[in-house]
Amino acid sequence: LRQKAASGFPGRAMREILRRCAGYVDATSQTYVDTDRGPAALLEGIAPEDTHYPGDILHNLAFAHMLTADTRWADKAIAMVRMMVAEGGRSDLLEQAAQSGQLAVAYDLLHAVLDDTTRQAVRTYLRIAAVEGYRRRRLGTMGAYIWGLGTNRFLHGFEKYVFALAAVFDPATDWPLLEEAAGLARRSLHLGFDDGGAIYEGPSYGWGDAEWISMPSEILRRA
Repeated sequence: LRQKAASGFPGRAMREILRRCAGYVDATSQTYVDTDRGPAALLEGIAPEDTHYPGDILHNLAFAHMLTADTRWADKAIAMVRMMVAEGGRSDLLEQAAQSGQLAVAYDLLHAVLDDTTRQAVRTYLRIAAVEGYRRRRLGTMGAYIWGLGTNRFLHGFEKYVFALAAVFDPATDWPLLEEAAGLARRSLHLGFDDGGAIYEGPSYGWGDAEWISMPSEILRRA
């Protein structure tokens, strides 16, 4: 995998990831990541003060460590993970989904270098805030939801819910949750792309909907 990331398009992407990561750990850089600022300041988005659609700081650091084994990237990523977990769940549903998605991916990519305490803290966070929280605050209030116009926020959270469920999956208790999510995807997937579906709200909505539907569907297909 590291050899593949050294050339071609993956190589160009990797060089950009490493360029960004260098700024994250350089205290003199404008992009330096100061974990004392809290998660809201680090989940930067597509607009000022927007933490709903986070940037790629934690993703970049986690991928950079996995593909280079450079401990600088892991150290900063783990500091971010600990800070996010210590802050607990977020009241805003979109912010909660954003943070859950970041932590689920980081948990997977950094699993081998996380200490037992941090690993368990992330699992507890994802179980309570991401899995149980989404079921209570979204699925529990919407029932057998059918995707259509105006469901972008639901889809944004659904993707991160599946990420988190995959990260902490317990075969002794979670098969019904996986089957529920898979059933929701099977019943509703095509409706997001039909005339009048969520994708017709506009190009940016369509791009988001396509990602938020396809990624969890692929995870569920492989389960």
